Amino acid sequence: MKNIVFIILMIFFLSCRETKKENINNISQNQITAFESCIKRIDPYKALNFEMLIKENETGFFVIKDSIENKYNCSISYFNNIKKRHNTDNFFYKISKKEFYPKFKILKDNSIIIGNLVQFYGENDIPGVFFQLNMFDKEGKQIDYLIIYNRFSYELVFKYDYQFNNDISEITINQIEEDWLLMNSTGDIIGERKRPILKNTKETYKITTRGFALKEL
Repeated sequence: MKNIVFIILMIFFLSCRETKKENINNISQNQITAFESCIKRIDPYKALNFEMLIKENETGFFVIKDSIENKYNCSISYFNNIKKRHNTDNFFYKISKKEFYPKFKILKDNSIIIGNLVQFYGENDIPGVFFQLNMFDKEGKQIDYLIIYNRFSYELVFKYDYQFNNDISEITINQIEEDWLLMNSTGDIIGERKRPILKNTKETYKITTRGFALKEL
Protein backbone atom coordinates (compact mmCIF):
# COMPACT_ATOMS: atom_id res chain seq x y z
CA MET A 1 0.00 0.00 0.00
CA LYS A 2 2.82 2.37 0.90
CA ASN A 3 4.51 1.66 -2.43
CA ILE A 4 1.32 2.54 -4.31
CA VAL A 5 0.96 5.84 -2.44
CA PHE A 6 4.64 6.65 -3.11
CA ILE A 7 4.23 5.93 -6.83
CA ILE A 8 1.13 8.13 -7.04
CA LEU A 9 2.94 11.01 -5.28
CA MET A 10 5.94 10.70 -7.61
CA ILE A 11 3.70 10.75 -10.69
CA PHE A 12 1.94 13.86 -9.36
CA PHE A 13 5.26 15.61 -8.57
CA LEU A 14 6.73 14.86 -12.02
CA SER A 15 3.53 15.96 -13.74
CA CYS A 16 3.58 19.32 -11.92
CA ARG A 17 7.26 19.79 -12.74
CA GLU A 18 6.72 19.17 -16.46
CA THR A 19 3.70 21.51 -16.51
CA LYS A 20 5.72 24.28 -14.86
CA LYS A 21 8.60 23.76 -17.31
CA GLU A 22 6.17 23.87 -20.25
CA ASN A 23 4.60 27.10 -18.96
CA ILE A 24 8.01 28.77 -18.64
CA ASN A 25 8.92 27.74 -22.20
CA ASN A 26 5.61 29.06 -23.49
CA ILE A 27 6.13 32.43 -21.80
CA SER A 28 9.61 32.74 -23.31
CA GLN A 29 8.32 31.72 -26.74
CA ASN A 30 5.47 34.23 -26.51
CA GLN A 31 7.92 37.06 -25.74
CA ILE A 32 10.08 36.20 -28.75
CA THR A 33 7.06 35.77 -30.99
CA ALA A 34 5.64 39.14 -29.93
CA PHE A 35 8.89 40.94 -30.78
CA GLU A 36 9.31 39.13 -34.09
CA SER A 37 5.70 39.89 -34.95
CA CYS A 38 6.26 43.60 -34.30
CA ILE A 39 9.38 43.88 -36.44
CA LYS A 40 7.77 41.99 -39.31
CA ARG A 41 5.23 44.78 -39.59
CA ILE A 42 7.86 47.53 -39.68
CA ASP A 43 8.94 48.55 -43.18
CA PRO A 44 12.48 47.75 -44.41
CA TYR A 45 15.00 50.60 -44.49
CA LYS A 46 14.35 53.47 -46.86
CA ALA A 47 15.57 57.07 -47.02
CA LEU A 48 13.35 59.52 -45.16
CA ASN A 49 12.19 63.03 -46.02
CA PHE A 50 12.20 64.76 -42.64
CA GLU A 51 10.47 67.83 -44.04
CA MET A 52 7.38 65.63 -44.33
CA LEU A 53 7.78 64.20 -40.83
CA ILE A 54 8.57 67.12 -38.53
CA LYS A 55 7.49 70.74 -38.15
CA GLU A 56 8.83 73.78 -36.31
CA ASN A 57 6.95 76.59 -34.61
CA GLU A 58 7.83 79.27 -32.05
CA THR A 59 7.95 76.74 -29.20
CA GLY A 60 10.12 74.05 -30.78
CA PHE A 61 10.14 71.01 -33.08
CA PHE A 62 7.37 68.43 -33.34
CA VAL A 63 6.69 65.10 -35.01
CA ILE A 64 3.83 65.46 -37.50
CA LYS A 65 1.70 62.71 -36.02
CA ASP A 66 -0.70 62.62 -38.98
CA SER A 67 2.21 61.20 -41.00
CA ILE A 68 2.80 58.36 -38.52
CA GLU A 69 1.04 55.00 -38.60
CA ASN A 70 0.12 53.50 -35.22
CA LYS A 71 0.45 49.86 -36.28
CA TYR A 72 3.94 49.58 -34.76
CA ASN A 73 3.04 50.54 -31.19
CA CYS A 74 3.61 46.99 -29.91
CA SER A 75 7.38 47.37 -30.38
CA ILE A 76 7.66 50.50 -28.24
CA SER A 77 7.72 48.55 -24.97
CA TYR A 78 11.10 47.07 -25.96
CA PHE A 79 12.88 50.45 -26.20
CA ASN A 80 14.98 51.64 -23.26
CA ASN A 81 18.13 53.61 -22.41
CA ILE A 82 20.58 50.68 -22.54
CA LYS A 83 23.59 51.65 -24.63
CA LYS A 84 27.33 51.17 -25.02
CA ARG A 85 29.93 53.64 -23.77
CA HIS A 86 29.78 56.14 -26.64
CA ASN A 87 28.39 59.69 -26.16
CA THR A 88 28.76 59.58 -22.37
CA ASP A 89 28.93 63.40 -22.17
CA ASN A 90 26.09 64.10 -24.61
CA PHE A 91 23.14 65.37 -22.55
CA PHE A 92 20.65 64.32 -25.25
CA TYR A 93 21.26 60.72 -24.18
CA LYS A 94 20.13 61.61 -20.67
CA ILE A 95 16.67 62.81 -21.75
CA SER A 96 13.97 60.55 -20.33
CA LYS A 97 10.77 62.12 -21.67
CA LYS A 98 10.47 60.53 -25.13
CA GLU A 99 7.77 59.25 -27.48
CA PHE A 100 8.81 56.64 -30.09
CA TYR A 101 7.52 56.30 -33.65
CA PRO A 102 9.19 53.39 -35.52
CA LYS A 103 9.83 54.08 -39.23
CA PHE A 104 12.05 51.30 -40.58
CA LYS A 105 14.04 48.20 -39.71
CA ILE A 106 17.43 46.87 -40.76
CA LEU A 107 18.21 43.16 -40.36
CA LYS A 108 21.95 42.75 -39.94
CA ASP A 109 23.56 39.41 -39.11
CA ASN A 110 22.22 38.44 -35.67
CA SER A 111 20.93 41.90 -34.79
CA ILE A 112 17.86 43.96 -35.62
CA ILE A 113 18.00 47.76 -35.90
CA ILE A 114 14.83 49.81 -35.65
CA GLY A 115 14.92 53.44 -36.82
CA ASN A 116 12.65 55.66 -34.75
CA LEU A 117 11.37 59.18 -34.90
CA VAL A 118 11.45 60.41 -31.31
CA GLN A 119 9.52 63.34 -29.89
CA PHE A 120 11.40 64.52 -26.81
CA TYR A 121 11.24 67.34 -24.29
CA GLY A 122 14.53 68.90 -23.23
CA GLU A 123 15.46 71.80 -20.97
CA ASN A 124 12.41 73.70 -19.67
CA ASP A 125 10.25 71.09 -21.45
CA ILE A 126 11.15 72.56 -24.85
CA PRO A 127 10.13 70.09 -27.59
CA GLY A 128 12.64 68.62 -30.04
CA VAL A 129 12.86 65.70 -32.46
CA PHE A 130 15.46 62.92 -32.72
CA PHE A 131 15.88 60.12 -35.11
CA GLN A 132 17.62 57.26 -33.36
CA LEU A 133 18.66 53.70 -34.15
CA ASN A 134 17.81 51.09 -31.52
CA MET A 135 19.70 47.80 -31.88
CA PHE A 136 18.31 44.52 -30.51
CA ASP A 137 19.27 40.87 -30.53
CA LYS A 138 16.80 38.42 -32.02
CA GLU A 139 15.10 37.91 -28.65
CA GLY A 140 14.24 41.59 -28.35
CA LYS A 141 16.92 42.60 -25.83
CA GLN A 142 18.28 46.07 -26.56
CA ILE A 143 22.03 46.16 -27.24
CA ASP A 144 22.64 49.83 -28.01
CA TYR A 145 21.12 52.98 -29.46
CA LEU A 146 22.48 55.94 -31.41
CA ILE A 147 20.99 59.39 -32.07
CA ILE A 148 21.64 60.17 -35.75
CA TYR A 149 19.31 63.12 -36.45
CA ASN A 150 18.39 65.97 -34.12
CA ARG A 151 16.52 69.24 -34.20
CA PHE A 152 16.46 71.25 -30.97
CA SER A 153 16.67 74.93 -30.12
CA TYR A 154 17.21 76.49 -26.70
CA GLU A 155 20.24 78.68 -25.94
CA LEU A 156 21.99 76.83 -28.77
CA VAL A 157 20.51 75.42 -31.97
CA PHE A 158 21.40 71.75 -32.54
CA LYS A 159 21.23 70.08 -35.95
CA TYR A 160 22.34 66.50 -36.56
CA ASP A 161 22.14 64.89 -40.00
CA TYR A 162 23.32 61.45 -41.10
CA GLN A 163 24.38 59.31 -44.04
CA PHE A 164 24.82 55.53 -44.32
CA ASN A 165 27.51 54.05 -46.52
CA ASN A 166 26.45 51.76 -49.38
CA ASP A 167 26.22 48.48 -47.46
CA ILE A 168 24.96 50.07 -44.20
CA SER A 169 28.06 48.95 -42.32
CA GLU A 170 28.87 52.54 -41.25
CA ILE A 171 26.99 55.74 -40.53
CA THR A 172 28.38 59.29 -40.52
CA ILE A 173 26.71 61.93 -38.35
CA ASN A 174 27.29 65.62 -39.01
CA GLN A 175 26.60 67.65 -35.85
CA ILE A 176 26.18 71.43 -35.98
CA GLU A 177 25.79 73.76 -33.01
CA GLU A 178 24.70 77.35 -33.72
CA ASP A 179 25.31 80.00 -31.05
CA TRP A 180 23.16 83.06 -31.81
CA LEU A 181 23.27 84.71 -28.38
CA LEU A 182 25.28 87.76 -27.32
CA MET A 183 26.25 87.76 -23.63
CA ASN A 184 27.97 90.27 -21.38
CA SER A 185 30.85 89.53 -19.01
CA THR A 186 28.47 88.29 -16.30
CA GLY A 187 26.78 85.78 -18.58
CA ASP A 188 23.55 87.70 -19.14
CA ILE A 189 21.95 87.60 -22.59
CA ILE A 190 22.05 91.08 -24.13
CA GLY A 191 21.03 90.36 -27.71
CA GLU A 192 21.39 88.14 -30.74
CA ARG A 193 24.19 87.85 -33.28
CA LYS A 194 23.61 88.65 -36.94
CA ARG A 195 25.53 85.48 -37.76
CA PRO A 196 25.89 82.55 -35.37
CA ILE A 197 29.13 81.06 -34.12
CA LEU A 198 29.22 77.58 -35.61
CA LYS A 199 30.70 74.40 -34.16
CA ASN A 200 30.76 71.50 -36.62
CA THR A 201 31.62 67.94 -35.60
CA LYS A 202 31.60 64.85 -37.81
CA GLU A 203 31.61 61.32 -36.40
CA THR A 204 31.54 57.95 -38.15
CA TYR A 205 30.33 54.78 -36.42
CA LYS A 206 30.82 51.17 -37.43
CA ILE A 207 27.58 49.19 -37.22
CA THR A 208 28.43 45.86 -35.59
CA THR A 209 26.31 43.15 -33.96
CA ARG A 210 27.68 44.37 -30.61
CA GLY A 211 26.58 47.98 -31.09
CA PHE A 212 27.73 51.25 -32.65
CA ALA A 213 31.50 51.72 -32.48
CA LEU A 214 33.02 55.17 -33.03
CA LYS A 215 35.77 55.11 -35.64
CA GLU A 216 39.02 56.72 -34.61
CA LEU A 217 40.29 59.47 -36.92
